[in-house]
Amino acid sequence: MSIAHHTYKTFECEHLVTTSGDLYDRRRWLRPGITVSELLQELASDVAHELVCGVPYAALPIATVMSSKTLTPMLVRRKEAKVYGTKKILEGVYRENQKCLIVEDVVTSGGSLLETADTLRGHGLVVADAVVVLDREQGGAGVLRKNGIKMKSLFTLGELVKILHKANKIDQRTVEIVLDHINECRFDSNADKDNFD
Repeated sequence: MSIAHHTYKTFECEHLVTTSGDLYDRRRWLRPGITVSELLQELASDVAHELVCGVPYAALPIATVMSSKTLTPMLVRRKEAKVYGTKKILEGVYRENQKCLIVEDVVTSGGSLLETADTLRGHGLVVADAVVVLDREQGGAGVLRKNGIKMKSLFTLGELVKILHKANKIDQRTVEIVLDHINECRFDSNADKDNFD
């Protein structure tokens, strides 16, 4: 993709241009991310929290929008501490024992989310809840639950493929392949498929 800059009489706008030449208006391109953030915030509406933290790095934009729209302070966990400046692995303003909601895009094994929880807990914060866009249903939710984290997801992979099939975006064979993959490639030993709402 490339960005094409267009100047018109009264305004300027940028479009994303795909390799096929299709144009995407920047405002329409950003809207799905804002909508996802709003849906996750709604999913978290009954979760007591004073802070939000996105799992690095894909969930940071989602957490940023959630933080901005709700005026909830946001923390940024780095994958590695900076070698310059503050050299912190966790950036933001917080107090010990504050409750922090973790935001993630996709959970498979739960490992990345758990690393973020461990960092937050190591800094004296309370982590008991997470909201995610997609649960791949491969054991991550069970792993998180065993570590004291209740996870809520907008979609499971199984739900998503059924939605896509119903909308004629994928065929039945693709649905079967994905569902077989979910069952064959699990990261938990007990194949725990509970719904954690």
